[in-house]
Amino acid sequence: MTARPAVDRRTILFAALVLIALALAIYAEVWLGVIHPHGWADDFNIYYTALESAQAGHSPYFPYIIGISFVYHPFALTLVSLFGLLGRFPASILWAALNVVGYALSLWMSLKLVGDVPEERRWLIIALFAIFAPMWEMLHIGQINGIVLACLIGSLYLSEQDRPILAGIVLALAIVLKSSPLVFVLWFLAVRRWKVAVAALAMFGVFSLIAWGQFGTGVVRDYFAVLARLGTETHPDFYNQSLPAIAIRVLWTFGIKGIETSAALMQKLGMTLLIGMTLGLTAAAPLSNQRLRVWLFALLGSIMTVASPLVWYHHNMFLMLPLVILLVWPVVESWQFWAGIVIYFLIQAERLIEEYAPQVPYDYTAPDKHLMGTQAFAGLPVLIAQGVLIIVIGWAILQWFWARSDAGS
Repeated sequence: MTARPAVDRRTILFAALVLIALALAIYAEVWLGVIHPHGWADDFNIYYTALESAQAGHSPYFPYIIGISFVYHPFALTLVSLFGLLGRFPASILWAALNVVGYALSLWMSLKLVGDVPEERRWLIIALFAIFAPMWEMLHIGQINGIVLACLIGSLYLSEQDRPILAGIVLALAIVLKSSPLVFVLWFLAVRRWKVAVAALAMFGVFSLIAWGQFGTGVVRDYFAVLARLGTETHPDFYNQSLPAIAIRVLWTFGIKGIETSAALMQKLGMTLLIGMTLGLTAAAPLSNQRLRVWLFALLGSIMTVASPLVWYHHNMFLMLPLVILLVWPVVESWQFWAGIVIYFLIQAERLIEEYAPQVPYDYTAPDKHLMGTQAFAGLPVLIAQGVLIIVIGWAILQWFWARSDAGS
């Protein structure tokens, strides 16, 4: 008789969280579609136009203008070409549907990977991710992240199902669609899943050969030229939520300029250190501990998201697995569960905070661009959420190693 009110209160609390998240998602969509107007399938149109250029014998990569240029591996155009037969608009609808399926499949695999989940918590997680604002942005602009996320989490899921070749194939597909998942080849080597790593590298070569045969040597050459620029440039407009971009914008407001190179270098050094530490912990983890392996994979995924020189809002979809880990924490009253809730809502509320936070003007002139605006602190809530997520997951992993060390001594 005494347990019932507690359950009811928890249900009411979960329902309130979902309603607040839905309101924030609706505002984020208004921000994207009305306040800062972006049309339906803007990014897919970039892919489609790039495909038309490649098919006409022109470079799909040049002229290179970040944010409106095609920057992916040529095999992404091969994938788009499968939809191109339908025409631009019907293809964009099917593309969006495929990404939603990939997103839903990613959530299903994430819940499977973390083990038993109480039914009430499972429905909370499904509801929160169904209205996750970065996913809505992906759907609105026609991004590719739903497919990439399914391939990335699928590589771990299939590996845990002892299907290493399939795991390697889907990891290779993730790499050719977004280059940053390449770091997971090193992770699978560290965890001694050799077949997955070898299959991924082999299939990367196969996918590259297919694209080379379809579009020619010039397209492949231009891709690597653009990739080299992406790795060295900083683009501090307010859409970019990367660590160096935010640091540059914030410092501009205090009159500190000319720190682009040092900000990018510090990020590279810091992220390299974090990636190295994660791979080292992965190599030291016992092969029998599946739970710890999932945590380490999730930690590297979080770092991968932050490490990119270009972090758009929809990239926060890649934080799905680490967020699920926190949201299924065994005890609802635990600080880990509530850390997950806070992280989720920092991301969900980003557009609202960005629009109504105190506006600080900045004015920056570079040789190739002139940036003016008032959203100097845009992306800061997301950056804080990403940092806290890395710390919380990393702390849980370190606690496991410390407990093991104490037991051994």
